[in-house]
Amino acid sequence: MSEIKRLINLNFLSNFINYRRKAQGQNARSINLKRLKFKFG
Repeated sequence: MSEIKRLINLNFLSNFINYRRKAQGQNARSINLKRLKFKFG
């Protein structure tokens, strides 16, 4: 039973880390777009 719980926790952690990375990447992209609009807008 504990082995299953451990696997679920590992899966959850990896999903969470991937989600955070994606969110940070999207934030960085939108900030860059705003800078470009500010420069050339």
